[in-house]
Amino acid sequence: MKSIKERIEALRLRFTTPASAEEKPLSPEQCSKKEKEIYLLGEAFLVNELAGHIDKAYGLSLARTTRSGVSFGICQWDIIHNKEGEALLRKHIPSHIMDLLMQVRGNPSSPFQNPFEHLRVDAGLYTAVQTAHSIISTTPAVLADIRAADRRRLTALVDQVYALFPEGHNTPTGAVVHLADMANQFGPFKKKGSTLAWYRKEGWSSWGFLQFKLQTKHGKGFPKDVERRWRNIEQILDKDNCTKE
Repeated sequence: MKSIKERIEALRLRFTTPASAEEKPLSPEQCSKKEKEIYLLGEAFLVNELAGHIDKAYGLSLARTTRSGVSFGICQWDIIHNKEGEALLRKHIPSHIMDLLMQVRGNPSSPFQNPFEHLRVDAGLYTAVQTAHSIISTTPAVLADIRAADRRRLTALVDQVYALFPEGHNTPTGAVVHLADMANQFGPFKKKGSTLAWYRKEGWSSWGFLQFKLQTKHGKGFPKDVERRWRNIEQILDKDNCTKE
């Protein structure tokens, strides 16, 4: 089993790029608490959104829902619902292909393992997906932009937790990763929302957080998804002996 330092470095190589040619990435030994939380959150996204397959992040993926468009990156930028993701691809993908990609939707009833297989009935759409996937997965400039966008998103989510909770940068690592994952799923926390109210009343407990999530609208409708995401994050934290309570 790889140590936290080894996995941080592996994730760094995959989705972190220096802001300039003069800036050198930190070594794992130099990583601050925040840096580690950013990488742990990235690993949580890999497991929860892409079943741990890093190769799927640097190509196109598609969720099996009719609301979902094609996505990419560790943060799964859905080009239908995320203007930043759409703009990033439009920098590198020809307009006529992008226009076709914007028409792609998931199919929850598709019997195929490949989520794009149902598109074969439309040769234009299927070819557009294949072409875009090839460009994304083999073009260094596209990969660099995706890694930088992922890095910005992960950092922003960690900062959001710091800004909302009383402990700021001293918020327990387990709380930061779980809460940032939740914010990524459902949007920014509200200052007078139920999550912040629960935290202020109960304090941090990973088990308590699971019970809280199971009582939310999403938790009552999709308890297995809530338990899956929580369990995956706990396993990631356990491997690194991170403080969860």
